[in-house]
Amino acid sequence: MKRVVRVGIDARKIGDSGIGRYLRNLLRCLLELDRESHYVLYVGRADLPAVNFDSSRVSLVVETAGKYGLKEHVSLPVKAMRERVDLFHAPHYVLPAFLPCPSVVTIHDTIHLAAPPRKPFNAAYHYAKLVMGSAVRRARAVIVDSQYTKRDLTARFRVKETKVNVIPLGVDPVFQPVPSDEVSAWLAAKGLPERYVLYVGNFKPHKNLLRLVRAFEPVSARTDCALVLSGRMEDYAKAVLREVARLGLAERVRVMREVSDEALRYLYSGAAVFVLPSLLEGFGLSPLEAMACGAPVVVSDIPQLRETIREYGVRVDPNSEQAIAEALLSLLCHEERRQQYAVRGRECARQFAWEVTARKTLEVYRAAVRRWPPGSSRSW
Repeated sequence: MKRVVRVGIDARKIGDSGIGRYLRNLLRCLLELDRESHYVLYVGRADLPAVNFDSSRVSLVVETAGKYGLKEHVSLPVKAMRERVDLFHAPHYVLPAFLPCPSVVTIHDTIHLAAPPRKPFNAAYHYAKLVMGSAVRRARAVIVDSQYTKRDLTARFRVKETKVNVIPLGVDPVFQPVPSDEVSAWLAAKGLPERYVLYVGNFKPHKNLLRLVRAFEPVSARTDCALVLSGRMEDYAKAVLREVARLGLAERVRVMREVSDEALRYLYSGAAVFVLPSLLEGFGLSPLEAMACGAPVVVSDIPQLRETIREYGVRVDPNSEQAIAEALLSLLCHEERRQQYAVRGRECARQFAWEVTARKTLEVYRAAVRRWPPGSSRSW
């Protein structure tokens, strides 16, 4: 009788926005596709109430080790041995050092390493470089979201291209257009403007929000649009708010914290234009989600977003405030063009499905287990 393969997944970030969305959708689709394996999920105690999977096919193991610390490199391997895990998947660049089984690591981007540290010793930069390089070399297979990240990883860490698998992300099925009357009622209830340009993402320097706010100044002078910025608040948010105040845009710019997926669906559906002016990206999931909800998008003309958005959105030089402003005005002031890009966007979003992401990930799992050392009795 063939032994059931046990796949261990570090799911401690399942409640997060970026990697959490990846985990939630990947697991949902893996469990639909793979009826033979047993999945062991390592979760934080606080995640237990929200993680609901078929207990006959999924085991939950509480992991108390902190993220990005030394303890996880000992604790997770010990638990993997105890749970008889045949394959371990780390959904971000931290791959425990002493795993007793083959492993797969997903590296969504190399933003941590994109610029050399400005300080004599930047602990976060050197930690990321050390841990990411170790993960890429030790894993049986590496998964990335884009060809750009694959090229960067293989060049930076000198690993074989065949080891790195490009598997694009998908668009969550929740992101569908909301009828305009429902959107209007929701916006009114939340005290939000009826017509707005939307940004969704973290408040970090590489997201280029200071330049976006400056670019919005001439847009606000020529249109009745507001600017809504929604995402996880970081220290950088203070600088953004100061710039809003300096430009006298406090009445036209709304800054919101992260919202639920349901609220995000309304925000996307109501947006006149969605904008992502990032200097760096790993994949660009938020513009795809906005497209799925019917919003035309303006994105940075950088390799990562050229790969994902292609000709379906308006691409712009992220280093030029004038270019960003002109791109926004080209849609806001020309309704026919705005509608054309809204239609194109929905076509683009339909090309990215989590079921495809899960199917390709399962293929990587199976290849990694088949390469188990000779003489092993385990098989998929």
